[in-house]
Amino acid sequence: MQSEKAANLISLLPSEWELPQAIRRRLGQQAGRQRCMSAENHLLLVLHEPPTGSEISFTGRFFWRKPDGSWSSSTLGDTIDSLDQHLDEFDDLLDRLEEKEIIARTADEYFSIIDELIPLHRSAENMYLAIQSARESQPEDFRLIDCRDQAYEISRSSDLLLNDCKAAMDYAIAKRTEEQALYSFELAASANRMNTLIAIFLPLATLSSIFGMNLGHGFENQLQPFGFLGVIICGLILGLALKYLLLNKPVEVPKIDAFDAPVLNRKPSVSDD
Repeated sequence: MQSEKAANLISLLPSEWELPQAIRRRLGQQAGRQRCMSAENHLLLVLHEPPTGSEISFTGRFFWRKPDGSWSSSTLGDTIDSLDQHLDEFDDLLDRLEEKEIIARTADEYFSIIDELIPLHRSAENMYLAIQSARESQPEDFRLIDCRDQAYEISRSSDLLLNDCKAAMDYAIAKRTEEQALYSFELAASANRMNTLIAIFLPLATLSSIFGMNLGHGFENQLQPFGFLGVIICGLILGLALKYLLLNKPVEVPKIDAFDAPVLNRKPSVSDD
């Protein structure tokens, strides 16, 4: 049983990696959180692949710095460029979300971006802390400075984009609420005008129907049925005119648009050590 567990722990790393046991013993059956481990001048970076969608699960990536300064990765090659490639994947994903944010106009569109951005921001923030820890443990490796700075830019840019999307979504929701309130007000005003008309004419119509207040006008037996049809047509025309005058008042509704704040600079600079 113990040998099987040990095999599972070792299988997280490539079998040809000759890491000190002090590092291997710190690995569990999963990659766990993003972190940096060092022993005997060996350095192991445990990072996560860029999250896709709103997924909660993650896949670990391992970067090994040997005592001679050479690098190996579990999936991206055996040079320091593998770490650059890992960071570039985060940059590409962030650029794609920024493009979606530029053309977003509704709260649903902003929510879709935020849903993808939250795990990306969390992963980028922890990635920066792990690379910063690696930089501190290997102060002579100046290439880690560029990687650390790029990781900080990704973390900071994702934070700014997340705040922009939240503000824009709140703005869109507020505009939608304002529009609905305006429509409700106009409907209430139209109902009030209609109720006023009903209140005026309902007693008269009721009394007329009860007592049969028909007056002789001389057209009862002439031009049948054109007299009756003429009265119906005139009534419909008057009804439509009344509806237009009382109920179809044009309403100026503000257009719901995107958050029009100026685009922030999402590429902060970081000074070297």
